[in-house]
Amino acid sequence: MIDKMLGGFYFTIFCLTCIWTRTYRAVIFDLDGTIIDTMPIWEQSTIQMLASRGVPFDQKIRDDLQKELKGIGFKIACSRLKEVFSLEEPVENLIQDLVNISSERYAQGIQFISGFKEFHKKVSDLKLKNGIATNATLYTLNKARSCLNLDTFFGNHIYCLEDVGNVGKPDPAIFLHTAEKLGVSPQNCIVIEDSNCGIKGAKKAGMLTIGINTAKNREFINLADIIVESYKDIDLTNLMP
Repeated sequence: MIDKMLGGFYFTIFCLTCIWTRTYRAVIFDLDGTIIDTMPIWEQSTIQMLASRGVPFDQKIRDDLQKELKGIGFKIACSRLKEVFSLEEPVENLIQDLVNISSERYAQGIQFISGFKEFHKKVSDLKLKNGIATNATLYTLNKARSCLNLDTFFGNHIYCLEDVGNVGKPDPAIFLHTAEKLGVSPQNCIVIEDSNCGIKGAKKAGMLTIGINTAKNREFINLADIIVESYKDIDLTNLMP
């Protein structure tokens, strides 16, 4: 309780400092782990993909990989898995297999992160522009887009790797592209992310970062300007002029 109260206090102080220096006009969301609860899907898909290649997967390996791979794109993740486990197959084969497995799990149902829809309404009520900037491929993005009707929240402002030449986070390209499409300067954008990979990219773009602790591990988001436990902890009115 005390930690939560202190967190709210520091959030307010940080926000007041931001108001004196910036005017925020847009909120940019990551997708996986920030808007939709897909962390179990990617974790189980990765385990299944590796198991089919005879790779043992104990709890320590699971924890280490979760921290290292969280938030990075398919290509980097599969390249790293190939290296760590000395897999002989081309990275492209691993990517395709992981996409196929995860697609089956997507079809079984995905859900919004708790509090997202209510928070997005507040964003809209404040007349803030908003969009998605994700490391997902177009294929998996379209799966989520269809399952959860993301266009009703973001219109056409939903951008992924293919929109920036497959250059993934932590490169800032996807964030800069989204800001440009929204018509808002990067320094006037707030980014909500659930991984340090994305937070690094947003910071390189010059944006304010809010790390949301959906994975219940603050190490994954400890580089963020502001860290919150849930959407209910974000008070956008403190960031508005």
